[in-house]
Amino acid sequence: MIKLNHISKTFYTSEGQFRALKDVSLEIEDGQCVVIGGENGSGKSVLMNIIAGLEEADSGNVDLDGQRAGLVFQEAETQILGET
Repeated sequence: MIKLNHISKTFYTSEGQFRALKDVSLEIEDGQCVVIGGENGSGKSVLMNIIAGLEEADSGNVDLDGQRAGLVFQEAETQILGET
């Protein structure tokens, strides 16, 4: 099971603050198939990096029920979805 509780992440750039995630909570049961969708820049990859432990959330917590999560990185040339 994956439990996300109030995950938030903000990046600080030369142009100011960019809030990638704000108060995201989600529960995924063992065996469930879930799609995280959204437009470019909506925080999908940031969320997956936090779940996999590659990045830390500014606030909130991730509970993987004692398990580990991994990622398969995408190649832009082999995407099944377009840019828009």
